[in-house]
Amino acid sequence: MAFLRQTLAAITLLLASLPASAQQATVTAIAFTGGAPYTEKDLTTVLGLHTGQPLSDSDIQTASARLSATGLFDAIAVAATDTGDTREVRYTLKATPDARLLAPSFANFVWFTPEEIDRTLRTRVPLYRGLLPDSGNLSDSLQAVLEQMLQEKGVTATVRHSVVEPTTAHPHRVVNFRIQQPEIVLARARISGLEALPAEQQPAINGAFSRLVGKPYNEGETGVTTVEEILAPARDLGYITAKIEDLRRTVTPSAHGYDVTVTGKLIPGSIYTLAQLMWAPTPAYSAADFQYDIDQHSKETLHPGAVASQKALTYTELQVANVYHLLGYMDAYLNVIPELDTAAHTVTYKLRVIPGEQYRVHAIHLNGASDQITLDYNVSWTMYPGDLYNPLYLGSWVKSHIERHKFDGYDIRYFASTDPTTHLVDLTITFVSKRQTYERSTP
Repeated sequence: MAFLRQTLAAITLLLASLPASAQQATVTAIAFTGGAPYTEKDLTTVLGLHTGQPLSDSDIQTASARLSATGLFDAIAVAATDTGDTREVRYTLKATPDARLLAPSFANFVWFTPEEIDRTLRTRVPLYRGLLPDSGNLSDSLQAVLEQMLQEKGVTATVRHSVVEPTTAHPHRVVNFRIQQPEIVLARARISGLEALPAEQQPAINGAFSRLVGKPYNEGETGVTTVEEILAPARDLGYITAKIEDLRRTVTPSAHGYDVTVTGKLIPGSIYTLAQLMWAPTPAYSAADFQYDIDQHSKETLHPGAVASQKALTYTELQVANVYHLLGYMDAYLNVIPELDTAAHTVTYKLRVIPGEQYRVHAIHLNGASDQITLDYNVSWTMYPGDLYNPLYLGSWVKSHIERHKFDGYDIRYFASTDPTTHLVDLTITFVSKRQTYERSTP
């Protein structure tokens, strides 16, 4: 008479309900329900299971934990059915929705095109399809393969990755991969096509190119890319559609690591002027407030009829973002949508804030403070744990005390550490005696 046993367990409980039996049975089938968009081949590869393999319950638990560790599934359930000395294993999966996964960013992998990176990672990393969870070990797997790819090019490198919160410059959370060592820097920017610009504008743009030399190379989704920095001088002059065609990168070894030479042709397009600046009002920041702040900084911000300078647009965006930062929205950034009138060469910018969560003070640490400074802190400090975090408060508090000679004889260093998961801020204020610093530095 055949012996039948069936168990069901959720991976969120680490398969605790699956008996940790040492009895093994030969696997005759491995089936998946709800595995899409992932293939059964990739799923079984990650599990490390295959038909004909003898497995105990603890083996299944270990394999299922490997699948959970990728971070790609909200729920994993496994059912093992034994008939005599054979076993069928069935998985019921709930994949994490794409909307909750993050795009990858590859900052300085100059030996490869983006297409080469994507193709190789999809081939070598099971379950990778261009999206990553913000936890789990899938990003670790990509990091290891990127180091292998570099090794195959003869480059011994250390690659690191981190989740980067959105900003106005890159309005999406991404997993950023970067070669930490060796250094990859821009050595030269050889850009033709400047003759299409007025002669009086060319020296400033050439000068801007020169100032980029020696800076870290970046072509990822975070920060300002090297190409954007090359285009910035033209865009600051109103050439907002400027682009570089025939972009090429040449990599050569150097004393510090590797130098990158960028060549291409500047296609400036036309100078655009601002038609309108449109703000989507919120309860925290009305249209009247927005206009008032723009008018208060009229020399730096954008105004209708003025050249649509990228520098002025960036300054305008920062004024709005700062308002939200002062209200504790430390991750606030602006979504800016340009609407071009190519016939009139005008642009309308639509600005909408993505505030994120408000941050609160978690803890405040005083290091090296004298008894008198500590007493003064207890009397005058008014931003306490649990309060909304104001990033300007600490600086203004220190400045006011310096002006009143309360901190004479000390150098003050302060640091704010924010946690994007808990939305809490730890403040550290360190007082360093100038006398002690002098004594340490005196022979």
